Amino acid sequence: MELQDKWDKGAFEFNDSQIDPWGIGGKLRTKPIVVAVQGTCFTAGIELMLNSDVVIASGNCNFAQMEVQRGIMPFGGATVRFVQAAGWQKAMPYLLTGKAFDAQTADKLNLVSEVVVCASNMSVR
Repeated sequence: MELQDKWDKGAFEFNDSQIDPWGIGGKLRTKPIVVAVQGTCFTAGIELMLNSDVVIASGNCNFAQMEVQRGIMPFGGATVRFVQAAGWQKAMPYLLTGKAFDAQTADKLNLVSEVVVCASNMSVR
């Protein structure tokens, strides 16, 4: 796993003077965080997204909170924040199965603030 090596080396330990991008510990942030998502956004990316204030997603995004498929716990707060944003009934199918979803579904689940069409997504005729 890409993050496991970093986890083992303490890259996700934040002291009181550092801002934790996942919002789990460390210094509290004092400025809003705006996130732009394009392409594929899995696991830790979704957790970062859920800890931000504004999320703009490209219409071609695909998402999956797939830790459950690997037998690991989402460590960045997704199990709580996904449910807070989407509601229990809407969040559980994705948190319990790791099922993929698109940008329009993320919008319906209240995980993103806005879905936009990027010029790279448009075909020229």
